Amino acid sequence: MRIRALQKKDINAASKVFGEHTYPWEEKSSKSYFRVSLDSKIRNPVYHCLKYWVAEEKGKVVGVVGIHSCKECVKDVYWLGYIAVKKEFQGDGLGTRLYEKAEGEARKRGGRLFCLFTSGEEEQGGSVKFYKKQGFKVAGRIPDVYEEGDDQIYMFKRLK
Repeated sequence: MRIRALQKKDINAASKVFGEHTYPWEEKSSKSYFRVSLDSKIRNPVYHCLKYWVAEEKGKVVGVVGIHSCKECVKDVYWLGYIAVKKEFQGDGLGTRLYEKAEGEARKRGGRLFCLFTSGEEEQGGSVKFYKKQGFKVAGRIPDVYEEGDDQIYMFKRLK
């Protein structure tokens, strides 16, 4: 299993991996972010950093992770981008390895805070539990963002 930078050929596969874990519209949305991350004409004026990696096993994309930081925002605050691992590859530490890749990049770039938002649907043991294990704390929530009863949860971790 290797983790490498996202390439154009990976966009559809990476979006499908992410799409296994979320609402259908987010699979399409992830493709847009992946494309922008590879297009410096769009990326450079807007983002201080926008980078994605994939986990590859036997030539197949089985995981994805990214980070971003906007030029118009605070430059030492990084946001965790899409992160997902194909269901059959979960439970062996791949999600943690992908997360560590993203956090390592944020630290290397001088990140002070690492932030994210996620669905409250997974609060009972999915992503929120995973992020807490990585050292994140819940900062707040906005009710009913994704649909009635599914809140958006904001989390953060201090890097410095």
